[in-house]
Amino acid sequence: MMPIEVSGEHPQSLVPNVGDYVQISNLDGGDHANFAGRVRSRLFRYFRKDGIESTCAVNIVVEETDDDWGRLVKE
Repeated sequence: MMPIEVSGEHPQSLVPNVGDYVQISNLDGGDHANFAGRVRSRLFRYFRKDGIESTCAVNIVVEETDDDWGRLVKE
C-alpha cells in the first residue's frame, strides 16, 4: 500500500491505466516491496462520512511480464 494525498496544494495524482507498464521502487528501504510489470486491473473504492472529506482508495494489480523493458521506451 502506498498512500498518496491529493489536496488543494497537490490537486493531481497519476494513476496508471490498465495495460500501462509500471515500476515502483522503494527508495527508503523498510517493509515495502519493489515491483514492476503491467497493470492488470484497478479498483476504486470511495468512502464518505458526514463532516469529513471523501476518500478514494485505489487498488492496482500489477502482473509480472516477460516483455523486454528496453523496447518499451521509445523516442
